[in-house]
Amino acid sequence: MNNQIQELREKGLSLRGKSREILARPNVTNSDLSRVAELQNDADQCDLKAQTLLENELRSARLAALPNLMKSTGGAPERPQLERWIEERVLNSTTGSGTAITQEQWRPTILQALAAQSVSFAAGLQQVFLTDGVGDTLYLPTITNNGTATITGTSAGAFGTATASDATISRVTVGFDRVNHFTLADNALLADSPQGYLTGIVDSMIKSVSLKADAIVFQGGSAVTGIQPSAGGTVSLGAQGGTVTNLDPFMQAIGTALTGNAAPNAIVMHPRTWTTLLQIKTASGDTTPLVYTGITSGVAGAVPYAIAGLPVFVSTNAMSVAETAGTVTTTSSALVLDTRGIYLALRVPTEGAEPITAVVDRSYAFQENQAALLASMRVGVAVPQGAAVTRISGILA
Repeated sequence: MNNQIQELREKGLSLRGKSREILARPNVTNSDLSRVAELQNDADQCDLKAQTLLENELRSARLAALPNLMKSTGGAPERPQLERWIEERVLNSTTGSGTAITQEQWRPTILQALAAQSVSFAAGLQQVFLTDGVGDTLYLPTITNNGTATITGTSAGAFGTATASDATISRVTVGFDRVNHFTLADNALLADSPQGYLTGIVDSMIKSVSLKADAIVFQGGSAVTGIQPSAGGTVSLGAQGGTVTNLDPFMQAIGTALTGNAAPNAIVMHPRTWTTLLQIKTASGDTTPLVYTGITSGVAGAVPYAIAGLPVFVSTNAMSVAETAGTVTTTSSALVLDTRGIYLALRVPTEGAEPITAVVDRSYAFQENQAALLASMRVGVAVPQGAAVTRISGILA
């Protein structure tokens, strides 16, 4: 990775660390809050610059990969290379099943497409990969107890005796659920369609799979314990839920995370909650939104806002508005995350392969002259330390 990118990211982390130190003071003044806003803004600028540099690197990598890709497509440069390669694999391959239509050198492109649609990828969860053929379970080591340090003084000029205290080491078992999107396409239609038609189908399938993966990652699935059920801390809006009228629940959640030695760096919520927050003003009679900071959350189409400098990610797939609080069944939750302590587990067919694959089978519906397309992903999530997730529960519209 470019050294400048790493330096910008480290600077951003340092600035956010300083802002957290200020927020952790027992009596925070208005001057302190202004300083926090300045530090967070500077950190956001570092992140934006780092992201721009990273995108330029990815663009250069894709351009460098074009010569090999052009060889596989006959060297014809007159069409977008990825699109041409996909279409040729689908339309010109021999009849058979399991013909892959993604390629290793385009992994950055696939990951970017996922990040543009999926909170799981965009929020910066730590990614770990398990290659097919090496077992069906992923284990992550975790320290459940750090042990106890002791202070030893001196007695008669000699050092005191240190007491042994071992850390408790355990492991987290990560389960996987599969997400599929299956569709049929008429071979004649594909052959007669303009450029980009098939690419549009594949993009739509990738979006569908990534959005469904968000639901599994955040809420859980048949073999996956989601991020929300793994929360180590909770801030409740009451036994029957309550409407958010200020930012206090979020500040309490941030404080809960800090108390657990987490370093929160993202907030995820349902758009309904975000809409409510957008209507909170800085003061009575003022029209300035309280939560506006001018940064972007990174998800395509997302509103450029944050809370206490933490980027906000909104999703109807990751978060629900059908949770139960007492007798009320229309509440929602918001999650304050330390994404560095949350692991997005992805199964891949081979080392270095894409986490999502698309395949075509021209013989599936032979009698109807149809090609079958399947986009698939196997995904799991692990939260070794519950303090990385703080849940604000019982949120009403």
